[in-house]
Parts: sequence; C-alpha cells; structure tokens
Amino acid sequence: MADEESLRHWLPAVGTVLAGVVAVVGTVVTLWPTAQGVDRTQRAEVDNMERFLGACADNADVWQSAETTIPAIVAVDLDEARTVAVNIRINEVARRDIPDDGDNTTEQILVRCALGARLVPVTDNIEADDLDWQHQEFTATGELDWAWTITATHPKTAQVRLELRPALAASEGGYVIPVDDRDSPSTKYTIDITVEASVLDKVNAWVSDNSGKVTAIGAFAAVVLGGLIGWLAKTRGALRELRAAGTPPPSRGRRRR
Repeated sequence: MADEESLRHWLPAVGTVLAGVVAVVGTVVTLWPTAQGVDRTQRAEVDNMERFLGACADNADVWQSAETTIPAIVAVDLDEARTVAVNIRINEVARRDIPDDGDNTTEQILVRCALGARLVPVTDNIEADDLDWQHQEFTATGELDWAWTITATHPKTAQVRLELRPALAASEGGYVIPVDDRDSPSTKYTIDITVEASVLDKVNAWVSDNSGKVTAIGAFAAVVLGGLIGWLAKTRGALRELRAAGTPPPSRGRRRR
C-alpha cells in the first residue's frame, strides 16, 4: 500500500516533467529552420537551385522554374536615353528582396542553365543600343540581369519586345543560343513606351507626319488665292476703263425714293 501511495504521489510530478520536455523539444524543432536563417520553403528552393547549378556544371540540359521582373510600362523623354532593365532569378531569397514597383510586372517562367535575351523595337520611333542576343549563364547568385538603352525619336506611343530564349548545351561544352525557336522556344513580352514631349515638339512632329496633306492644302489655297487676285485685278481694270470712257459704273440696284 505504501508503494501505491508513493506512486500516486509521484505520477503528477512525472507527467508535468514529461509535458515540459515535449514542449521544449517541439519548440526546438519549430525554431531549427529559422535558426538556420532560411525557412522550410526557402530551404527547398535553395537546395533545388544548388542541384540545378550542379547539373549546369556538368553541362546538362536541365530546366528550372524562375521568376522574371520586367517593366510593365516605360516613360521616356523625346530624344533622351532611358535604361530598360530585366531581372531573372531562381533563388527564392533573392526573389523576395525585389521591391514591389508599380511600374514592373513579375512572371513565372522556365529557364535552362543559360539564357539569351534581346530587346527589339516594335514601332519605328524607338532605337535600342543593342539588337543582338545577350548570353548569360546562371551562377551561385541564382540571378541574371540585363539592361538596354533606348531612345524615342518621335512623340507617338511606342512599344518594344523582350525576347528570352533558353540556351542549349553544346557538345564541346558551354551553352549556345539557338538561331530560331524550333529547338528552344522563346518567351516574349511586349513593353509599352510612353514618350514625353513638349507641345512644340508634338506640333513639329504632326507637321512632319502630315507634310503631304499640308502641301496639298497649301497648293489649293494658293490656286484659290491666285484666282481671287486675278478676278479682283480684272474687275478693277474694267472699272477704270468705264470711268475713262465717261460711262457711269453699273448701278448697284438702289431703290429710288
């Protein structure tokens, strides 16, 4: 009986101790990923990126999900240079560091170990400093960055097209950008360009765009004005002849009182 009484006395205390141990272990398990500096989702992304980069080091043709940030709309001043920047990242930690800019848009894409990018003017009033493919390969940072300089030559609305084409592993090593979309389809985005210009620049552009119409209107006005001047000259000559002959000029139809 004494043993049973003793056991009953100690059981609640043992239960309390066990509960405390379970709570401490649970807390340690929960905080462990945070203590590593990366949560579970980020850790999975980082590990996946490391495997992807490891395959790239072996010159493999592998795919990886990525996120790209591109401008949704770009405002440029007429005849002034402006930079268009594009960022692609496969690193979740870096991905979350990108600021939320209302002028940018974010898209999910698939990439290979290397990527080609180019910026192509869609409208004829935009000039880009480089129209060729720019080749980059992913490194330990898990990010790629491109930048182009564009210039607007006319105040009308404009567009450019961003093209991203995954590169293929070459048999001799390294990666090459295919010459067309058959082996590696491109991802394409259209970026709107708004051109800021003064009223005088807009008027000059309108006159230049409508020079044919302006010329035609001017020629028609010249013909009409020439005809009017000729008619007035003939009328005045006829009046002078009538006065010289002593003939009163034609009546204008006044009523007699």
